[in-house]
Amino acid sequence: EMLAMDPAHIVPGIYFSDDKMLQARVFAYADTHRHRLGPNYMLLPVNAPKCAHHNNSYDGYMNFVHRDEEVDYFPSKFDNTRNAERFPTPLRIVTGQRDKCVIEKENNFKQPGDRYRSWAPDRQDRFINRWVKALSEPRVTHEIRSTWISYLTQADRSLGQKVASRLNIRPTM
Repeated sequence: EMLAMDPAHIVPGIYFSDDKMLQARVFAYADTHRHRLGPNYMLLPVNAPKCAHHNNSYDGYMNFVHRDEEVDYFPSKFDNTRNAERFPTPLRIVTGQRDKCVIEKENNFKQPGDRYRSWAPDRQDRFINRWVKALSEPRVTHEIRSTWISYLTQADRSLGQKVASRLNIRPTM
């Protein structure tokens, strides 16, 4: 209930890829956590960094850390604040006009398929077993099973075939 994972917290020197889902999550997660857990969600022990956490974002509800030894303004002659070391941000040169348009052919299955194929065979087998167990539940209808097998087959043909064969279903793709 208190965990606040955030892909925007990265190691200095590393930067975000152009993955659409990652870009959306980098933007949205911190706002979601502030709404769900409050402005001091980074002070909760499960989310707090291992090193000292120095910023000017404190007070407000759910603040349980006493910080009266620090001043809360910058610059200050009472608290010698040292800025963090800067790391270069990779530059991407974009030329031309940016448009918002419908993507004619999306490929929503390449990335999951690549991920599945990168795993060792024993991990792939555990993944298949988890899918078989989930799709074997009595509440899962034949239509839902077929849809998921179609998705798994589009990601990786052998993955879909293995799950379908263990469920005694013939894949549609």
